Amino acid sequence: MGLFPTDSGALSYSNVEGTKQWWIDTFGCKAVRVPQDWNNRLASDVAVTRSRRFC
Repeated sequence: MGLFPTDSGALSYSNVEGTKQWWIDTFGCKAVRVPQDWNNRLASDVAVTRSRRFC
């Protein structure tokens, strides 16, 4: 199986706030503003960035 680097991904969840907190707690992510240049933005869109590196 090949692995490819990416700077973004799209996932769908029924509990957005709970899932956002899980990403923050598990991967050390930090919530950031949704970029203005995102296509087809929704009110439920969430953007996070990694605050520490995982190997």
